Amino acid sequence: MQSQKESLPGEPGYVGSISRNAIDELANKRSKNGLIMQPKSTALNEVVRSTYVKGMATKVITVSALALTVSACSIFSSDPDFKGGLYVGAGAGVSNLEPNTDNNAAISLDETQDMGVQVTAGYDLTSRFSVEGHYTDLGEATLSPAGSVGYSLAGASALIYGLSDREDRNRRQGFSVFGRLGVASLDNTSTVPFEQLNAMQVLAGVGAEYNLWRGLSARAELIAFDTDAQYGQLGLLYRFGDRDVTPRAAVAPPLPEPVAEVVIPEPTQVIDIPDTDNDGVPNAVDDCPSTTPGGVVDENGCDVFNTALQGVTFASSSDKLSPEAEVILRDVADKLNSMGNMRVTVEAHTDNQGSAASNLELSRKRALAVARFLVAEGIAGERLRPQAYGESRPVESNATADGRRKNRRVEIRQFQP
Repeated sequence: MQSQKESLPGEPGYVGSISRNAIDELANKRSKNGLIMQPKSTALNEVVRSTYVKGMATKVITVSALALTVSACSIFSSDPDFKGGLYVGAGAGVSNLEPNTDNNAAISLDETQDMGVQVTAGYDLTSRFSVEGHYTDLGEATLSPAGSVGYSLAGASALIYGLSDREDRNRRQGFSVFGRLGVASLDNTSTVPFEQLNAMQVLAGVGAEYNLWRGLSARAELIAFDTDAQYGQLGLLYRFGDRDVTPRAAVAPPLPEPVAEVVIPEPTQVIDIPDTDNDGVPNAVDDCPSTTPGGVVDENGCDVFNTALQGVTFASSSDKLSPEAEVILRDVADKLNSMGNMRVTVEAHTDNQGSAASNLELSRKRALAVARFLVAEGIAGERLRPQAYGESRPVESNATADGRRKNRRVEIRQFQP
C-alpha cells in the first residue's frame, strides 16, 4: 500500500500539530470515521496569525471587563445606609454548547444541549452592587459519529441591581433585575484530540431575583460564556444575617422646657347660623357635620388632625425627617399653637418589610422625631403623646410598592386627657 505523505503547516492536509496519518491511525483504533474536532474556545490552530488575533481579542475583552468592574465599584461604593453581607446559592438549568468542527469534515455536532449546574458564593457591597465567585459545570456536547466535549468553568462576576424600590433594594426584598459581567477559567474534557486556544473566558448575563422569605430568594438568569457556550438556570440564594438597614446613630437633642401657652379666647358664636358640631363651619357647607368638639377643622369642616400627614417622609429606614416633612410640620405646629390646650397623639406606622420587632422600633423612633420637632416649634411636650404601631395597622396591601409606600405614614389625632 502506498504511504500517505504528511502535510506541512499551511498545506490543505494540515490540522494543527496532528498530521493526516495520525488522524487515520486514530480512526482505525476507534471506528471507520475520523474523530478530530475543534471547539471554538478550544480549537486547533488553523494558522498562526488567526490564533494570535483571537487570543489578543480575548485579552482586550478581559481587560475591558475588569475596567468596568472597577468603575462600578467606584460608582456604587458610597451607600452609608446599606448593610452588606455574605450569601450562597445553587442552581440548575440547560446549557447550549457549540464547539467548532468546521476544520474536520469527518465529524459533526450531534447534541448541543445538556443539563448544567452552578454553585455560587457572593457578597453584597452596596444596595446596587455585588460580587460573586462561582463554579459551573455545563455538561457536554456530543459528536457524530462518536465522541464528546465537556465544559466546566470557575470564575468571578460583578452584579449591578436595578428597577426596584430603594427601600426594598436596601433590604434585598421584593423583585429586582440585575446585569452580570465577569471572567472565568475554562476547563475542557474530550474523548477526541484538541488543543485549548483560550483558557480565560469573558462572561455576561442578565437575570431577575425575588425574595421568597426572610433571606431566601429565587433567581432566574441567562449567561453567555464567550461565543460557544450559553447557559440558562433557575436557582435559590440565601443571604446571611439581618438585612434591615441600620440607621446611623444620632444623639437625640433634649426636649426644651415647655413654653407658656397662649390662651386664645373662644370665638363669638353666630346664633342665627346652624352649626351642629360647633366647629365654625355652617351646616350648609360642612362636609363633616360631626367632628370632634373643639377640634381643628379645614374649610370644609373636616378634622385636620385625625388623618395621615401627606408628605411627612423620612430618609430610607431612618428617623431623619426630610426637608419637605419639616415644612409640613411647621404648619401643623402653627395650627396647634392656635388651638390652646388641645392634645394630640403622634402615631407612626411602617410597612411589613423586615422583622416585626425592627419595624416597631423604627416607628417608635419616627414618632419621637416628629414630637421633638413640634416641641422645638413651640408646642408644649405634655400636649403630645408619641405612639408606635410598626406594621400592625396597614391601610393598603403590602404586596405592592405603592401599598407599602402608603403604609409608611405618620398620623396626628386628637385625644381627650
